[in-house]
Amino acid sequence: MPASNADIARVLREIALFLEMEDVPFKPRSYEKAAHSVFACDVPCADLLATGGVKALAQIPGVGKSIAEKI
Repeated sequence: MPASNADIARVLREIALFLEMEDVPFKPRSYEKAAHSVFACDVPCADLLATGGVKALAQIPGVGKSIAEKI
């Protein structure tokens, strides 16, 4: 069973927290924004990936190519 958008958002938030603890500049905020957008997305990320690949995931606001590849 593919991960739900809520599961993906939770992992993205965890990555943001880890990066923040490591004092990585800028990236924690990017992951938080992506987590919020993924959680709010009406279409399951698994469906987006299946139909349009990483490019479709990167179309979610706040999700760039790098984060889309991680999803």
